[in-house]
Amino acid sequence: MFSGLIHRQEASIPQEEIHSPSLVLTADPKPRLRWTSDLHERFVDAVAQLGGPEKATPKTIMRAMGVKGLTLFHLKSHLQKYRLGKQSGKEMTEQPKDGNLHIYCPSLL
Repeated sequence: MFSGLIHRQEASIPQEEIHSPSLVLTADPKPRLRWTSDLHERFVDAVAQLGGPEKATPKTIMRAMGVKGLTLFHLKSHLQKYRLGKQSGKEMTEQPKDGNLHIYCPSLL
């Protein structure tokens, strides 16, 4: 009985919105964007397309992602955290060739 009605509603949704992730906002007095794994994956893909976290800018990431409702504010914050995470991961993997841990502490000099 209602199958025609449901079919028409689905047909009115633009194709890109069907495949784009939906934004999830917290219920706090100041709502914040919750980065779902799907949304973060799209972010990482966009950053990679643009040449990495140091070359990508929030505006170019927003264009590459094409997610409705995502703002420059959301992307600036997430890109900054992403860069810091990449930077700290890089520092942790860099080890001196002699295999010893070297700590520089100016107050001990």
